[in-house]
Amino acid sequence: MEGTVRYIFSGGNTPKGFYSYYNYILPQEKAARIYCIKGGPGVGKSTMMRSIGEYFVSKGEAVDMFLCSSDPDSLDGILINERNVLIVDGTAPHIIDPINPGAVDEIIDLAGFLDHKILKKQKDEIITTSFSVSDAFKAAYRSLSNVGLKYELLSVTSDHPVINNSDDLMKLLDNKRTRAEGRGNEKRFFSYAITFKGLIDHTYTLIKGIKNIFTIDGQPGMKTENVLMPIANRLMDNGFDVELYYSPMCPDTRVEHIISKDADMAVITVGSSNNEYMRKQLQKVFEQLSKAKLLHDELEKYYIPAMDFDLVEETGKELIKTIENEYS
Repeated sequence: MEGTVRYIFSGGNTPKGFYSYYNYILPQEKAARIYCIKGGPGVGKSTMMRSIGEYFVSKGEAVDMFLCSSDPDSLDGILINERNVLIVDGTAPHIIDPINPGAVDEIIDLAGFLDHKILKKQKDEIITTSFSVSDAFKAAYRSLSNVGLKYELLSVTSDHPVINNSDDLMKLLDNKRTRAEGRGNEKRFFSYAITFKGLIDHTYTLIKGIKNIFTIDGQPGMKTENVLMPIANRLMDNGFDVELYYSPMCPDTRVEHIISKDADMAVITVGSSNNEYMRKQLQKVFEQLSKAKLLHDELEKYYIPAMDFDLVEETGKELIKTIENEYS
């Protein structure tokens, strides 16, 4: 039987720059293994992670795939849920290093498969292009900051958020008995991202199989956290784990969705990523992110000819064997 896949952004392009929630993916105390993949651009990190994730999905397992906000066709990580195994890109901008090396974390350095002689000849071009990529992102974040100010101003005039069928939601919460002693855990992510392709939304993958789904009719600037956080806190107080999904426009305050697989329920803000006003405001940002993507592609062109992709593929196959045999 085919497994399930959810697509999530654990980092995002925001008015505050690149904003990361990577530390929420898999806590150290729960992890069986966390693999931190190192290596340069274009060395096959995403391809390797995708092939591993697809393998376990084909075996009927649930896998969360964490997409890159700079390139939503690329992966920043995969979480094999039942095995509590995380494989994550540990390179910039989401630099992740081992916290408990050997006990939990392990580095896989794909840079060891690079022909350094080839890259050394192009050192100046690589450094120049790297700086250009960084400058392009800085320009996009400056534009995003300006849009963020307009977004915040909208919150002054936006209507108070109202949950559709709120009476049914209250009845459901009243009937939810305490699941476990102690407070439930929270995770923080983004369900959509501001990318060079526009606003990319994968919320629909997060609510597949959820029985009780409630909605808020959203609009730009609406302070949805005012109604969502009390619900999230009530669930966590009763021992249920909760996922909080933030707006990339207000990445540290604006909760737009809450999902609790334990409680089999979700409250979703509809239209938060599909608003024509916001798309127009973000048009310049999309264009600047496109420039950054093109420059990053240029950077990858230096690395691809220097990479032994057969060794990357072999590493991926060995990882599958290890995960399958040691982390059941």
